[in-house]
Amino acid sequence: MNLSARANPEGGRETGDPLREEPACTLLLRLLSEIEPMIASYELSEADVEELLRELIALLVHDWERLGSREIWLMATLRRSCLRRARRRQAALPPPA
Repeated sequence: MNLSARANPEGGRETGDPLREEPACTLLLRLLSEIEPMIASYELSEADVEELLRELIALLVHDWERLGSREIWLMATLRRSCLRRARRRQAALPPPA
């Protein structure tokens, strides 16, 4: 799969916008300064963070060519995934005495 270009609905390739041609790894590195504090704010375990990032990257690669705004999709999906895991952790805690 070519992650550096996006197929448009007419079957051609969109070009000209440097962010549209940005590889997935470059997008992740560019957003790292936003990704790290977001993850840290949810105080997830290291295992949860590793699993979350693996799932996020797999989804990103799978849906790469269909994503309109990759940056917005990535940050929104990350936020929802962090929130789901934090809620799951909270639900697993024993009730206060």
